[in-house]
Amino acid sequence: MKYKYVQLVAYHAPTLKLIDTLPESSKPTLQVVKNLTAHGDKISGKAAEQAADAQNRVQRLLDVFNWAVESIPYDKLGYKQEPDPLRTNQTETLKVFIVPEFYFRSTADGYSWNTLTNILECLKQSFGDWRFDDWLIVPGTICSHQDAEKSDKGAFFNTASVIRGGRTGSMTFVHKKVRSNIDGVPDELIDGARDPKFLPILGSWKEQKERLFEFDGITFGLDVCLDHSLKALKNTAINWPDNENGVSAPAIDVHLITSCGMSIKTESVAARAGGCVMLCDGHPRVIEYGIRSGVKPVSVAGTKVTPATLGAASAEEWKKNVPDACAIPKPSGVDDKDWVTQEVVVYKPIQLFT
Repeated sequence: MKYKYVQLVAYHAPTLKLIDTLPESSKPTLQVVKNLTAHGDKISGKAAEQAADAQNRVQRLLDVFNWAVESIPYDKLGYKQEPDPLRTNQTETLKVFIVPEFYFRSTADGYSWNTLTNILECLKQSFGDWRFDDWLIVPGTICSHQDAEKSDKGAFFNTASVIRGGRTGSMTFVHKKVRSNIDGVPDELIDGARDPKFLPILGSWKEQKERLFEFDGITFGLDVCLDHSLKALKNTAINWPDNENGVSAPAIDVHLITSCGMSIKTESVAARAGGCVMLCDGHPRVIEYGIRSGVKPVSVAGTKVTPATLGAASAEEWKKNVPDACAIPKPSGVDDKDWVTQEVVVYKPIQLFT
C-alpha cells in the first residue's frame, strides 16, 4: 500500500452564480489547453465562445492548483516528507484537491456535449505532470446539454470527474443523477434522468457503478450535491450484490462530495468504518462559508437504515487567499453576501491504513 493517509486540500470558491464568460488567465496558456480552441475558423458563434470560456476556466483552475502546490509549506502536506514539496517520494499521504460543483458553467444550459468531452480530455492531460504524482483532483463539475432526438427539448447533464494526477494518471467521471432547483437549468430542458433517450446513460447499472473506483489501493466513492442527499453512492453500494452476482461492493475508504448547497448527511455516508468523508461546497450563504468543507473520520459505517457516526471535522492546517489573477471574478451586480473571498484550505491528514 503506497499511501497510509489521505488529506483534503479544498478550493473554497463561490460557484452558485453564473459567470457568462470567465476572463482569460494572465498566465501563459498551455498548449494542451489551447487545443480546446484549436479548430480556429472551423467553429464560430456560440461554439467558439464556449470553447474560449472552457479554455479560460481550465487554465485558471490550473493556475490555482499550481499556485497551491507551490505555496503550501512542505510541513503542512502529509507525513515523513522531505523539504522539497515537489519530490515524488516525499510522503505516504495522498492529497485530494476538491473544487466545488458548477466550476465549469458559463450559461444556464451549459456547454455542448462536444465541449464537455473536450474539457474532460484536456483536464486529464493537464494534470499529468510529474509534480502531481501524489495528488487526486476533483475539478468540480461540468454542466452541459444534449439535444434529444425528435424533440424540441434537450437534456441537462452535470458531470464530475476524478483525476489521478501524475505520470501514471488516469480519470473517471460520474454524471449527476438528479438535477436540483439551484442548478439553474431552463424549465424547458428535461432532466436527463426522466428522458427515455438518456435514461440508459444516467440510470444504467454500468453508469451507477462508476461511482466507486480505486486509485493506488484506495477505494473512493463520489456523490454530486443533491445525489448525496438522495443516497446515490450509498444505494449503489447496497445494490451491488443484486447486480454483480452476489458479490458485495468494495469497502469505500473515502467518500468524496463536490457540491453547491449540500452538507454531509450521516444517513448518506457510504464509507467503511475507519474511512472518511470529504466535502467541498460552493454555496456562500447556506451557512457560514467554510464550515461546509472538511474531512470527517467515519467511526461506524452506516447500513441501509442506520446512519454513520462521524467524528469531528479535521482541523485546518493552512489556508491562504487565492491570487486575484486566477480567482473567479465577481460578476457585476452580485451582492457581497452572495460572494466570498476565495481561498485554498489544507486540512489535517486522516490515517486510513496502519
